[in-house]
Amino acid sequence: MKPDGKGQKLVVQIATESGEEFEVYLTELMKQKKAQYVTIPFSSFKGKNGGTLDTSKITKFAIWCNSIVPEGHEGKFHVESSIYFDGIKAVKASKKLLKEVNKDGLIYEKSSK
Repeated sequence: MKPDGKGQKLVVQIATESGEEFEVYLTELMKQKKAQYVTIPFSSFKGKNGGTLDTSKITKFAIWCNSIVPEGHEGKFHVESSIYFDGIKAVKASKKLLKEVNKDGLIYEKSSK
């Protein structure tokens, strides 16, 4: 993915058959501008109702972006922002890769380039 550095609130959301939604926030990542491979382990998704994610019951996937409005600009703030995603897919991550999870619950993969 390639964020634009504007720090907008980015949420990746999955839902299960039970209707519970599980989310992970990528807002800190959105403050960067560098394109990079990012892995989000299922363990990083938190249930809105405190449930446990059963990956065999996933029914929906969504990406949400909400503007972060600077203080004092309520009602009169305009933002233009671009975020690029490519190759979104579910993968089975190795135990070695899962050890690379950072404080935000993400894994920034080292490019082979």
